[in-house]
Formats: sequence, C-alpha cells, structure tokens
Amino acid sequence: MSATPLSIPPHGGASERHQVAIHRLATMDHADRARAVRETAFALAEAMSVARVSAWTYDASRSAIHCVGLVADSTYATDRIVLEAPRYPRYFEALRSARLIDASDAQSDPRTSELARGYLVPLEITAMLDAAIEVGDQPIGVLCVEHVGGPRSWTEAECDLVTSAAALLSVSFTFEREKSLQDQLRHSQKMEAIGLLAGGVAHDVNNILSIILGEADLLEESRGDARTHAEGLQAIRAAADQAARLAQKLLTFSRQRPLELREVDLTAVVCDFERMGRRALGEAIAFSVSAPAEPLAILGDAAMLEQVLLNLTVNARQAMPDGGEFTIAVDVAPVGTVNPDITASHAGPLVRLVVSDSGVGMDESVVQRIWEPFFTTRELGSGLGLSIVHGAVRQMRGALSVESAPGRGSTFTFLFPQVAMRKSATPPGGVRTSTTLSGRLLLAEDDPHVRSVLATLLRRAGLTVTEAVDGEHALQIFSRHPAGFDVLLSDVAMPKMDGVTAFRHMRAIRADLPCLFLTGYAPSTAGLDSLIAEGSAVRGLTKPVSREVLLTELATLLDGSLAPQRLPEQVPRG
Repeated sequence: MSATPLSIPPHGGASERHQVAIHRLATMDHADRARAVRETAFALAEAMSVARVSAWTYDASRSAIHCVGLVADSTYATDRIVLEAPRYPRYFEALRSARLIDASDAQSDPRTSELARGYLVPLEITAMLDAAIEVGDQPIGVLCVEHVGGPRSWTEAECDLVTSAAALLSVSFTFEREKSLQDQLRHSQKMEAIGLLAGGVAHDVNNILSIILGEADLLEESRGDARTHAEGLQAIRAAADQAARLAQKLLTFSRQRPLELREVDLTAVVCDFERMGRRALGEAIAFSVSAPAEPLAILGDAAMLEQVLLNLTVNARQAMPDGGEFTIAVDVAPVGTVNPDITASHAGPLVRLVVSDSGVGMDESVVQRIWEPFFTTRELGSGLGLSIVHGAVRQMRGALSVESAPGRGSTFTFLFPQVAMRKSATPPGGVRTSTTLSGRLLLAEDDPHVRSVLATLLRRAGLTVTEAVDGEHALQIFSRHPAGFDVLLSDVAMPKMDGVTAFRHMRAIRADLPCLFLTGYAPSTAGLDSLIAEGSAVRGLTKPVSREVLLTELATLLDGSLAPQRLPEQVPRG
C-alpha cells in the first residue's frame, strides 16, 4: 500500500471547481494509466468535496471488480479491494445495465443496498455515484464517488462531471489495452520468427551431427585404415568448425557478439548467403547472385556481413508482397570510383557490393531518414534493421548509399577497401604443428565432458593439471596452495561461482596469477571485458577452440622459460 497526503484548497463555487477538474483531467498524461487513476481520484475528491473516490476494473471473467486506486480521507492507496458478483448480484446487474448509478441513499437504493452490511456501513458511506469506464463501448471498469456522513443528493452537474471523468479515464485504459495487444502481437510474431529460425537451425545442426556421427561410425569400422582415419578426422573437424560458425551467427543475429574484423572474402560470403537468402525471400521472388570466381577480400566480419544481407533481404521481401526480382552482386569498383569516406585513407581498389530489389521503392523524404535508429514506415517494426546495417558497414571501414523512387525499387551500394587475403597458417600437406608446454595449471570447468577433454589435451601437452568442477571449487583449491599454480584456465559461466568472480578472489590472494578464460556464451561479459582490459596477464577465447590456439594462448601467459616448442605432428587439419 502507498499513501500520499492531500491538502484540498477551496476553489470557489461548485461550477468553477468542476471546470478546474475537467481541465486537469483533460490535460493529464493518459499514457500512464496508474498516474491517470491517481490524478482522477484526487481531482474528483477536491471538486466534489467527497471523502472517497476510487477506480475499479473487471477481472477476466467479469465476475468481480478490483480496486486499482482509492482516495480515502485525503490519502491515496493502492489496496486490492475486491467486490464479487455472486455476493452482490443486483449491484453488478446495475453496473451492466446502466452507464451511471446515482444512489443518493446507497444503503436503501435497490441497486446498491446489498453492499450495506459488508461495505457501506463499515465505511459509513451514505451515497454513491458510479460511472462506467468503457473501452470501445465495452465496460471494463467503474469510477466510484462515495459520500461519507449525512444524506446527499447528486446534482445533474455532478453526474455530468463523473461521467466525463470516466470517459477521460477510459482514454488511459485504451492506451494500456492497445499497448497490451501490441505486445501480444509482437510476442506472437517473435515466436513465429523463433519457430522459423529454430527450423532452419535444426536443419543445419542435424546435417552437422549427421556428418560427425557418420564419420565416427566409419572410424570405428576402419581402425586399421590410416587414410580413412585421417579423412574422417578431417571431416569431423570441418563439421565442428561449421557448428561453431553457426553458433557465432546466432549470437550475431541476436546482437550478442561484437564485430571481429579480419580478412574476409566477400565473394565467398555472398555465395554462402545465397541459400539462406532464397529461404528468406520465398518462391514468389526471383533471386540472382553475381560474383567473380576470384576472392575479393575486405577487412570485415563475416557473420555481420551475413546479417547485413539478411536485413536487406527481409526488407526487400516486405517491399515486394506480390513478387518481384532481387539481386546481389559483388565486384571490384570501376577505376576512378571515389568516396570521401574511404579514399581519403585508402588509395587502392574498392570492393563493391550492390543489393537491388524491384519493390515499391521509397520517396526522397524516406530515403533521407532510413539510416536513423527507430525510424520505420511500418506499423510494426523496431526501426533498427537499417541502422544496424549502417553501423556495421561503417565499423568495417565501408561506405554506403541508396537509390530509390516510388514504384522503381531500391538499390543499396556498399564500398569497402580491398585488402590482401593472407594465406592460411596451416603448413603444406595438412601437417599441423603441436605446442609443448610445462607448468602447473588449475582448470575450472563445470561440464565434466569438456573438462575431461581439456585435461587430457593439456596433460599430453606437458602441463600438470588440477581439475575443479566450478569457480567455488577452484577458489578452494587455489586458497590452499596459492603458489602451486602457474596459470588458471577457467570457464566463465559456472554454477555456485562464475569464473570471473573466482579469479578476482584469487587475484586478491595472489596478484600475479595469469588466467585464460573460455566461454561458449556468457550474456554478462562486461566483467570479463573489463578484466581483460586491466592487463596482459588475462586473455579470453570463445569455445570451441582448437588445440593449437589454446596452447599458444596459454604459452603467452606463462613465464619465458615455458615458451612453446614447435614439433611436427602428422594430424590433418580440417
């Protein structure tokens, strides 16, 4: 319950007080229903000099009304008082059949008398003036004015005032109901989108699992065939890499992953997107991709580039409800192409990406605003799709422009500085290098299977490994032997105590402890990011991670005497 004292000053005659009240109610904030109820109750209590004013709403079954706001003796409360229809049938019938109940003698009026014993008499209420609160001609509540004390007859002006106040208050309930319906619609659309996404993800994941399981079966059947063994390992590794990329795409699409800029073949990104684009467009839209055979590298983020293409594809589909044509083309921009945002710092060639549709198009006023956050021409939509495109392209050192006109479709053009595509670090012949280390490592990982694989890998690399099942367990082990470990390898999200918290406690005991964090997905990575920024003795990797990368990162955290030694190992790399 909340209560606020109210000092009610005189405002002249009744007519003047009514006018002040109506003006006050007409200008209040109708978008805030709770505040509107409170202001209405105070305004009527002041204007009509009554002890009690309350607002009530029906429950879903319309078998009870619940008090949602009450002025009583100059204080405001939010107690959940309930009046039930089975107990007061005549009163509820009166509420259903009339927009106004003006009971000057409420304790004897047939419409309200049954309220006497349980409600009116205990509260000393002698007169009631109730007006229906309606939304779309449907009663959804009651605005109730109650007089305490001697007899009171309600004037026509007072009846008009309460009826007008109920009508104004209904605006606030309309706002709330429309917002609720919009939220329900957005939720329904979100669930539909999640269902479509889940179907596509399940398809891709099942394909990946089929590869892994099938290759594992072949390995089991052909243990003595070295060639089959090597090819199977390579296929399993490739499938695992594909699964990791899928996970990164999901995190990018849900805006949970920052951009990771590196050399990206834009030709490959566009070609890989073709299958996803066809699914997003549907069969009514003709889709074509134009790309050269040779790689065109830019400094970008492959997953975010796919997000950019997906956003434009979805927009194009909505712009072509009756079908049309959609094209994506990538090439080297013609010699002499100049863009001040790029050419001022880049003298080399530019890679051009052009996305076109034959949809309804946009007029100039819309074109000028399409990159603005929250600007949208649709009734439903966040208005963030194209602003995300703009922000992502700018982060990738690119420039973008759009040409469109009503009835002539839209063409989006992107320019990126072309960069040299670095060769793979994999040695010729598929031979990987192996890192050997020495030192004492504390491993904190709550998943027993992941912990087992990591511990085995690390021990084979030469490290002495102590295992902990979570952050709390790791802290207990470390507290007993603070000088007994050279490095901590820890998961981030774990039960009881997360890895970042455990490491901070360890650092309080021993400030020079280095740490490498592994995370599959941690929604609250701000703590990890700030920790990594504090010094070079803290690093982070995203799961899954290859043995080579893991051991190389650990080597950078250990003493110089523990620097890695490279030895050839005949294990094909997928």
